[in-house]
Amino acid sequence: MSVATIQNVFVRIMHWLTRGFANLRHATGDDAYERYVAHQRVHHAEEAVLDRRAYYLTEQQRKWTGVKRCC
Repeated sequence: MSVATIQNVFVRIMHWLTRGFANLRHATGDDAYERYVAHQRVHHAEEAVLDRRAYYLTEQQRKWTGVKRCC
């Protein structure tokens, strides 16, 4: 096996692991702040972006206030 082949396999494995980790972060919501910042910069560029702490507190308040049932 040549060095180029080994490097190619290594690059593919690293790409697969990176994509898998990114998908895991997305599925668990761990990348929510990064997605929020990207959305704000594209769709609401004139508004200030919340820092991580303010974003977390805002999301906690949104999640846990109000009626959360069907009836």
